[in-house]
Amino acid sequence: EDDPDQMDWEDRQAFNKIYINKLSINDQILKSHVIDSLGSPDLTEARQVEDGTIQVMFYRTQHQKSDGITTKDECTPMLFKNGQLIAWGAGAYEKFTQY
Repeated sequence: EDDPDQMDWEDRQAFNKIYINKLSINDQILKSHVIDSLGSPDLTEARQVEDGTIQVMFYRTQHQKSDGITTKDECTPMLFKNGQLIAWGAGAYEKFTQY
């Protein structure tokens, strides 16, 4: 099995992109499954909302600048509500900010 924590950044980024591209919203994916598959996110934000918890996790999928810092624009956001994946891609972070 692939272990993202043991990969160099280029392999991990490619692995993240392949994994995310294979996702289907009908799969009912849990946050714990994503972390088990991709490892810890590069960045994350969370907040309490009226009906639970909303969290966005960012995984790097498009390296832009070799400065040792991963930024949101180099990542694909994955949005979870109460631990369930509900959106990913460019609109996921926008949706997170609207909660």
